Parts: sequence; structure tokens; C-alpha cells
Amino acid sequence: MHSADASAVNSDGQTAKDIAEFSLHDAVVGELSPLPQRQSMTTDNPVSRRQLNYFCDSPLDRASELRTEPEWLTDAFTANSTTYILFVKLDLVIQETEDRLPHLQRFTYREMRSLLESYKPTVVFLGVEREPLGSHTQPQNDR
Repeated sequence: MHSADASAVNSDGQTAKDIAEFSLHDAVVGELSPLPQRQSMTTDNPVSRRQLNYFCDSPLDRASELRTEPEWLTDAFTANSTTYILFVKLDLVIQETEDRLPHLQRFTYREMRSLLESYKPTVVFLGVEREPLGSHTQPQNDR
């Protein structure tokens, strides 16, 4: 009887076990695991319990660990690199370009500052764009 290489990865770096875990196929995970499934799934190591969403190839990092830090959020909201999108009466503000197709209108903090200070609109933090590996910068304020 021949068996597949359980350590082989696809183009996204997933093993068969990774895909089975994400899809909640416990029986397959048990077959692909060197340890019995109940031992591997009951570990206290949070990294081993973490499930990756391989179907989300978004450059947006939701920054869940930073959302509870008011000082970081304030700095992020006022940073030069922050991009705002605007809805007016639930309609997205768009711009028409040379190709005559609508495109999302993006605003900087500098452009939005007076609106944010005077009207106190609802602001929803979506996340931060991921940076290439090896480069990490803090939000830079323009106050």
C-alpha cells in the first residue's frame, strides 16, 4: 500500500492536515496527525490551536491585538498614512476617473480632520495594510 507525503505543501504553504483542520474534518486530521487527535487538540499552547484562514488573501491586517489600545488607535486615526473612505447616507463616496468608471474615493486624515472634529461621525477601524516582511514602522502623526 502506498501513502501520500503528509508533509507536502501546496502553493499557499498548506499541508493536507492544515486543510483538514480548517475544514473541520476531525477524522482526516486524526489520520494525518502523528499524535492521537485528542492529545493534539487539547494542548494548552494557543499557537497550536490557532486556525489560519487560507481563503483570505487580504493585505489588510485586522490588528485585533491593538484594537483595545486607545492610544494606539488615536495615533493610527491621525497618522499621515491613514486612509479614510466616506459614506454619506449609506452611499459610498466615489470618484470618476479618465476611464469613466467609478473608483473608491480615498481621503487622508488631513482632508478629513475638520469633518472628524466638527461632526463626530461614526468611524470604523478596518485594519492596517500589511507591510512587506522586514519593514515595520509606527504610525506617523501630522498634528
